Amino acid sequence: MSTARRTIAATAIAIALVGCSGNPTPTTTVAPIDTVTTLPTSTTATVVTEASGWAPPPVPSGLGTGYRQLLGPYADVILRDGQVPWGSEEHMNYIVSCIRSAGFDVEPEIEGGTTGYRVVAGPQGTQLSEVQSACEQAAADAGLVGELPTTKSREFLTALYQAATFEYQCLVEHGFNPTEPPSEEWYIDNGGAWDPFADLPIEEYYAAEDVCTRNTVEILEQIVASGQATTP
Repeated sequence: MSTARRTIAATAIAIALVGCSGNPTPTTTVAPIDTVTTLPTSTTATVVTEASGWAPPPVPSGLGTGYRQLLGPYADVILRDGQVPWGSEEHMNYIVSCIRSAGFDVEPEIEGGTTGYRVVAGPQGTQLSEVQSACEQAAADAGLVGELPTTKSREFLTALYQAATFEYQCLVEHGFNPTEPPSEEWYIDNGGAWDPFADLPIEEYYAAEDVCTRNTVEILEQIVASGQATTP
C-alpha cells in the first residue's frame, strides 16, 4: 500500500513551526471535528467537485479564539486574518477530517514539533493532490487560517529571529552548545538562514528536542508569557 505524507507546518510553508523534524512524538489519534456551527463553505475546488461530486466540508467556527491574546504583538504577523496558525492542532484537525471525507485513510502526525498528516489509503496521484489543495483552500476561504504569504516579510523574519534566539537561550540553559546567533540584520538579509539546532550532534539533537520546543508558535507564546516580547 502506498503511503503519502503531507506536512502543513513550518515556514518553509508558513507560519507555525520551524526547524527540522526529529524523533516521532507519540500521539493519540485526533478525532474529526464534529459541530453544527460552521464558517462559510468554500467555493473553490471546482475541479474536484465537478469530477466526483465531492466538496470540502464546512469549516467549524469558534476554534482557537485565544491565539491572539497568547501571541500578543506577534499575532498579526503570525495569524494575519486567520483564527489559528498554519499547522496548529485546529488547522490539522480540519485538514485531516476534510481529506477523510473524500475517502482517504489519513492520520495526524507530530514529529519533532512539526505537525502533519499521513495518508495510508484511498485514491492516489492527482486526485489526492486536488483534495489536499481543496481542503487547504477551504480552510483559508473560511478564515480558519490566513492566506500564506508568497514571501517572508521583514516583520515575519523579525518574529522568527526572536523565536530562534529564545530557542538558543533554552539550549544553552540546558547544557547544549548551539551555534552563536548572528545579528538580526544578517538573519533578515539571509531569509532566516540560521537555526540554533543545526550544528548539534545528532545524539544531542534528539535530546534537545525533548527540552526545547521546535514549534515557533509555542516559542512566541513563551516569549509573550515571559514578558520579553517586542513588536516585530
